[in-house]
Amino acid sequence: MTRISPALLARIVDALAPRVRKRADAYLADGVEVGPTTQVAGASVRLAGAGVLTEDDQIVCDCLLAPRCAHRAVVALSLEVAGDGDGPTPGEAPAGAHAPRSGTGSPAAPGGSGGGTDGGAVGSGGGGATGGAPLSGAQRATADAVLGHLGEILQAGASRMGSLHRSMVAKDLHALRLHGFVTADRALTAFLSSLGAAPAPRAAAFASAALNLHLLTRPGAPADPGLLGRARQGYREVGGLSLTPLYAEPVLTASGFAGAQAVFADSSGATWSVARVRPGDASSIPTAYAAEPVWRELSAPIRQLSRHRLLVARASARDDGRLSAGAAVRASMGAAHTGWEGAPGPFEVVDGTVSGGDRRGLVVAGRSLALRGAARALGAGLATELFGLAVGARVRCLVLGGELLGMTAREGAIHVPDDLGGVWWPGLDRVTRSWAGTLPEGRGAPRPGDEPGASGPSQVRGVVGRWCQRVLDAGPSVLASPALERDRAWAVAAGAPFAARLLGGMEAATHQGSRRFDGTWEADAPALLAAWLAASQY
Repeated sequence: MTRISPALLARIVDALAPRVRKRADAYLADGVEVGPTTQVAGASVRLAGAGVLTEDDQIVCDCLLAPRCAHRAVVALSLEVAGDGDGPTPGEAPAGAHAPRSGTGSPAAPGGSGGGTDGGAVGSGGGGATGGAPLSGAQRATADAVLGHLGEILQAGASRMGSLHRSMVAKDLHALRLHGFVTADRALTAFLSSLGAAPAPRAAAFASAALNLHLLTRPGAPADPGLLGRARQGYREVGGLSLTPLYAEPVLTASGFAGAQAVFADSSGATWSVARVRPGDASSIPTAYAAEPVWRELSAPIRQLSRHRLLVARASARDDGRLSAGAAVRASMGAAHTGWEGAPGPFEVVDGTVSGGDRRGLVVAGRSLALRGAARALGAGLATELFGLAVGARVRCLVLGGELLGMTAREGAIHVPDDLGGVWWPGLDRVTRSWAGTLPEGRGAPRPGDEPGASGPSQVRGVVGRWCQRVLDAGPSVLASPALERDRAWAVAAGAPFAARLLGGMEAATHQGSRRFDGTWEADAPALLAAWLAASQY
């Protein structure tokens, strides 16, 4: 897929005359299917064969107005914007890259400080502040400017973003990369790439960028390196790999990234991982786990990969063992997972009977095995509470540092479905009451109302989230709808008065502003952005 650098996109749009920009907006509204040669209103626009377009001569139009023509601009605006790690082609090693360390530790989970949006891009990017030092003057000015632009987008509505706003965001991306705002850059890139797609990921990406910059610009707040983010590491070719699955886990970070990753071991005991992580929330994890393929030619999501041996040819990996998902990689699935025979240290295999469990974890062979935070947040505690009632059932568990990573049932009341290969990944695989077979008399399972997605709070979050999506896409005018007051009243009746206040806060923010000297009204965009951001975090 051909992408375009934000700097080139901004140059192309900024060079247009106002009347030409309006014409580009009209073409953009009609939609353009981009290819190596794209026909736009009788003109032909040709793209160079590069993975990322960075130079003006890599996108050429044959019309008389070129290069300052609407045809060239609309093709550029229709391309996906390159992320911070899209410089080299995935699978190619940049200069100075190092081979993954041969170790036994688990790869670092992706996220705001290192997680990518594509699970396999080659890294680059600018540096940032370290050691909690305050933002520099240039960094603060950049963050304030981008926050102001996000407020403008919210006032206009993302569905109405034309060439001018898209060029503004492209320049913002260039500035963020220049000054080391890695996390905000990735989130804003995902937002720009999601225009015209489903609203939920777009709202999540927008909220991630706004929240990150808000936290960094709080008065007196240090420039937390975890908030600034870490540029992607470079990938280096490592040749062929024969991998055995260890575990899969959900990824859910405070900086606004969500997805899933699978971890494997090779014959030497070194660990390797693949991931699908993007800006989003818990609702995007099932898709990343069960639907999105890691390698295009294999067409297998992490749900399948994590239960089979893998043969990977032309593999490229980062220093932490993260495998590239680039097009050059060749992967095939082998035999199904067999239950962690020969798991490398410091991983442990705990084989024994269940003696108890609660929402914090499971007790197996006399040991307390705690759930990881992301798994607990996704309702895995309901599963361990249920399994804890099956006293005497024999299970085998993969453990790291006292934390439960995966479980297979050996004998007794617990049964893991065959379509999961007999392996349960906490937080990723939804557990039902049928998994526990026949429990002893007088020992009941968690109530159906306790299941994730069946509770009132989940429904309230859904209502608030949909209003955030509507405001982002259509602008604050949607808050004048009588449906808002009905949903506020419903939230109060459902026992969520704070959610109702958040919805009311967005509506109240639309009335904030001032009169210009000519009598026209100037809305307070920062006030709306603050109210919207508060609601988005509910």
